[in-house]
Formats: sequence, C-alpha cells, structure tokens
Amino acid sequence: MTCELNVFEFCLSNAAPVLDGNATQNWEFNFTIKAQYDQKCGSIYAHMDVVFEGYHYLGGVTVPSQTIIDTSDCGCAKTFTVVAPFDYTPGDV
Repeated sequence: MTCELNVFEFCLSNAAPVLDGNATQNWEFNFTIKAQYDQKCGSIYAHMDVVFEGYHYLGGVTVPSQTIIDTSDCGCAKTFTVVAPFDYTPGDV
C-alpha cells in the first residue's frame, strides 16, 4: 500500500519570544498547514524543512499527527504551535 501526504499550504505565520523568565530563550512558532492524506494509512509522521528564499536552511519542524488528521478531515487550514529554544541560528524545532 502506498500512502501519500499532499501538502497544499505550509506557512510560518508568527514567531515571538516567550517571556517566561528562564535563562534559555524560548520562542513560540505558529505554523499553518493544509494537507490531505488517505486515512487508511493510519497515523502519519511529517517533518518539514523550513527554507528561506529557496536556499537558506533555517531548520525543520515536526508536524503533529493530529493536526494533519484534522486538516485532512475538514479540508481547511489548521494552526499549530511549537515552543523551542531559539538563538537565531539554524536548527530544528
């Protein structure tokens, strides 16, 4: 069985520092995704590379499985949030 995930829209919609008083600078990244997949495939895992202007690798983000299911079910875009340390250098979130 071949399983396909079609991503129609993926966007970093907002990023802001989390003001929690910790020494580590955490940031909140809000992503929007609109995708579709065959739910007969079961749970799905997606990791997306974030690239600026076609060749500047900024890092990667793991898309929560439930977000993919929800966006596929409704045929609409869904937003999810990732909080991660960020020091302005490339890395995964």
